[in-house]
Amino acid sequence: MKTFMDSEIRNIIEKAFDIVKNNTDLSAKDKLEYYIAIRDMMGVIYKEKRREILNEYEYCKECDDYYKKKFFEDVVKEKEYEYCTNRLTGGYLDDYEYETRKDLFKYRVCPKGHENEVGII
Repeated sequence: MKTFMDSEIRNIIEKAFDIVKNNTDLSAKDKLEYYIAIRDMMGVIYKEKRREILNEYEYCKECDDYYKKKFFEDVVKEKEYEYCTNRLTGGYLDDYEYETRKDLFKYRVCPKGHENEVGII
């Protein structure tokens, strides 16, 4: 996704590299080590900021978008489903049995009303 901020972000990153490049007290080897340190620090900062966003936002699969967690609602519904059980007969083929179950499922409802199944309670 290209945005108007791409060039601004690139300029900020290049400034960090230029500070190292223009430092006349550093050898070429030291400059390369600083470049690696900048790259690694960017990865650490990225992971920290990503974690902050994911702690504040939640993803809706149907919308394919993130919304603030506080706008999601928890809903519990009873759901009927078929459950497959395998009964061993001792022969070459196994018999499969299906039974209908009812369980309570937890859903997270996004601001647009999509229900995202969390799991069985």
